[in-house]
Amino acid sequence: GGAAGDGASRSLGVVEEVVLLDVRGMHCGGCTANVKRILEMEKACVSASVNLANESALVRVAVDVGLGDASAQSPPSPAFVTETDIVTAVRLVGDGLASVVTEKGFPTTVREACGVAVAGVSARDAASSKREERLRRIEESTKRVVVAWALAATCLIGHAAHMFHHSVPWLKVLCSTPVHAGLSVFALLGPGRETLVDGWRALRSGGPNMNTLVSLGALASFGMSAAAVALPKLGWPTFFEEPVMLLAFVLLGRAVEERAKLRATSDMSALLNLLPATARLVSGGAGPDSGALDVPDASSYYREVPTNALIADDLILVLPGDRIPVDGVVARGTSQVDEAAINGEPIPKPKAAGDAVAAGTVNCDGAITVRVVSSGEETQVAGIVRMVEAAQQREAPVQRLADEVSGKFVYGVMGASAATFAFWSLAGTKLFPQVLQTAAFAASAAGSPASAPLLLGLQMAASVLVVACPCALGLATPTAVLVGTSLGARHGLLIRGGDVLERAHKLDCVVFDKTGTLTVGKPRVTRVLCGGEGGDGEKSGVDRLTLLSMAAAVERNSRHPLAVAVAAAAEDAA
Repeated sequence: GGAAGDGASRSLGVVEEVVLLDVRGMHCGGCTANVKRILEMEKACVSASVNLANESALVRVAVDVGLGDASAQSPPSPAFVTETDIVTAVRLVGDGLASVVTEKGFPTTVREACGVAVAGVSARDAASSKREERLRRIEESTKRVVVAWALAATCLIGHAAHMFHHSVPWLKVLCSTPVHAGLSVFALLGPGRETLVDGWRALRSGGPNMNTLVSLGALASFGMSAAAVALPKLGWPTFFEEPVMLLAFVLLGRAVEERAKLRATSDMSALLNLLPATARLVSGGAGPDSGALDVPDASSYYREVPTNALIADDLILVLPGDRIPVDGVVARGTSQVDEAAINGEPIPKPKAAGDAVAAGTVNCDGAITVRVVSSGEETQVAGIVRMVEAAQQREAPVQRLADEVSGKFVYGVMGASAATFAFWSLAGTKLFPQVLQTAAFAASAAGSPASAPLLLGLQMAASVLVVACPCALGLATPTAVLVGTSLGARHGLLIRGGDVLERAHKLDCVVFDKTGTLTVGKPRVTRVLCGGEGGDGEKSGVDRLTLLSMAAAVERNSRHPLAVAVAAAAEDAA
């Protein structure tokens, strides 16, 4: 629940509220499950829902509002506490949860407590900050991908040297073991360093993730190759190029994933952009009866201020074509206001003094003065954004299943890898001796036949670690829910969450609002009738094209939907 104001009060006791956290550093379903486990281990947490696609966590917390400070040592003194006290207490709990998650390797900050933005950060600012962070990560991941694939291309050229070594002898250098070993070291310590560090940190903290599997596979291949070089008597072949190719593909997938997350949140950003960043504040406290606004474009009567700086009862000037930045009441002037962004109706509604207007709607005709009722995070559009964000945190049953599976998936993969190694190193080669007849293992068997099963077991185990990465398992469902709810909100359809989407296929009765749903929502000219034209099609006076052109000339500078339709019809007919 949101804060209702300082005047409201509640009895002492434990209340359940909601905290919205921004969580960075999650890469797969294993990371999501790990963050959820960390949160739910805290005493104050009732339940937690972690979303990988929009990198956030919605946490329900139980707060004892009688506790006066963060240390919880002072006894409750007042008989009642205000809503502000509750928000402060919930914020302290949220800061504690964010600190715990951050210590586990996932940088976390509190975005909202009880539905109230913290530290004066609006939803627009939070979305903008997150978008900039994602753009920065995309830039960094792109650089790593370029370097990784340059190394991979060098390995591929080295392998191609087998076909062209007669015509281009110097290509043999790229196929040599020292060159491949150097490329592998550079790949592990360069573009792959972040993956290795994150994988080790996750394993050490008891929550292995996708990076853990990739790191183990890459290091296993490098370790086997290093052992083959250090102990040539083993007769093992080298696989230094495998970590290079593995990291190149993994980093390419990571870059594509970051771009998918950015596209998935673009519709939410478009919804937030309905609110203008600035407003024209009428200076001098001009009231609704003031005559100072007879010339609305005179700069001396208003000044540009940030929308978030407006407070109740401020007067702002809205010119034709502007989006109204606040929820308020018309104090002076008359106009037509396009409310399609809020209710989908394409025909503007007339507004005069005393009529309510909503943030995000468009002023079509005249200049109006609006008295502010609510601004910023208290507007109707901001409320819609919060509803959509809350809906995106609601897990669909299939998503809960995927999160549950992916949380244990990494352990399962590591167990399967160990079982694979045990099978092929002990019994597999005896049951299937033909696998040792391949070129690589034939060479190994010739040098040291006893070590061939061990080498095969290591290779198979590394392959299991590398192939079974759970990133798609944890990302697919939340991304689909995120895109669906955001796109729906942008088109005026509010979906309460992934569980609602999943039940939609069982619907047997749907009630539609006609305008903008079953119809396009934009008027257009379908027929032109001239004066005196009868039912038999005979015309008198001006012909249809001329009449349409004359009407379009009159309506050319108007933003009214009917005027726009006439102008568009004239352009099509020309």
